[in-house]
Amino acid sequence: MALVFALGVLLLESGAAQAAEAHPRLARLSAEVRYFYGRWQWGDFEMSPQAGMAGPELRLELLGGKVKAGAAYLSGNFVGVGATPLEDIRYHSRKDFDLADNREEFTFSLEYRPLTYAGAVAVWRLARYDLDAQVELNSDQRHYGTGREQAHNEARGLGFGLRPRVPLGSRLALNGEMIYFPGLQSEAAGRYQYQVVYRAEALDERWFGKGRVRGFSSWGELSYALQAVPVTVAAGFFYQRLKDRKLSPAGWLEDYLRGQTRDRSWLRDRFYGFTARAGFRF
Repeated sequence: MALVFALGVLLLESGAAQAAEAHPRLARLSAEVRYFYGRWQWGDFEMSPQAGMAGPELRLELLGGKVKAGAAYLSGNFVGVGATPLEDIRYHSRKDFDLADNREEFTFSLEYRPLTYAGAVAVWRLARYDLDAQVELNSDQRHYGTGREQAHNEARGLGFGLRPRVPLGSRLALNGEMIYFPGLQSEAAGRYQYQVVYRAEALDERWFGKGRVRGFSSWGELSYALQAVPVTVAAGFFYQRLKDRKLSPAGWLEDYLRGQTRDRSWLRDRFYGFTARAGFRF
C-alpha cells in the first residue's frame, strides 16, 4: 500500500508539472497563518504575550510571481507586571504596574519583484492598541498612592522597503522583509485616575493627542516547501521600533505626581521576538 501511495504522489506531481508547462498560471494564491511571540514595550510599560499574536495572511501572485498583492490581520492579548522609575533622585519614586493590553494590526502590501533575490514593496498599515493598567506609587520610604491608566491608540500610514529572498536549495530559502515608515499618523486617547496621600484632591482626567511616528519593522525567516503537498513552513525572528518625532512636554500628570517617567510618550513602540508561519499555495 505504501508503494502504491508513493507512486500515486509521484504521478500527481508529474502531471501537475506537465500541466503547468502546457498552461502557465496567470495567478497563484497563498493562504497562511502567521504567528508572533515576543516582548513589547509601549510608552512606560513592557509586556509579554499571553499566547502570542496570530492571524491569516493572504497573497495573490500575478505575472509569474513578479507582482504580489497581500493582506494580513494579526491580533493578540498582552500582560505585564513591572516598575517604571520616576525622575525623582531623592526618594527614588516609581510606578509599579499590572496591566492588560490588546493589540491588532491590519496590513496591505503590493510587491514588485524584478529579480529573484529581491523585491520592492509598499505597505499600508493600521495598528490598534487598548491598554488598561493598575498602578501603585511607591518610593524607598513608603507607598504613597494608587492609580489607573487607560489608553487607546491607532497608528496608520505607508511604509516602503525590500523583501530579499536567498534560495538555499530546491525547497529551502532564506526570506526577509525590511520596511521603513517615514511618518505614521497616530491618534491616542485615554484616562488618568490617581490619588496620592500628600494631596486631598484626586486626579481624574481624560486626554487626547495626535502625532507622527517613524521607524522600521523587519523580520527574517528560514522557509521550507514540502514536497508531497503544496505547504510551506517557516520560522525566524522579527524586530520593530517606532518613535514619536518629538517628545511631548511634561503636563498636568507629571505635575500631579511630582515627577515624570523616561518614556511617558504613548507613541514609543518596540516589539521583538520569534515568528513562524505555515500555509498552502493554490
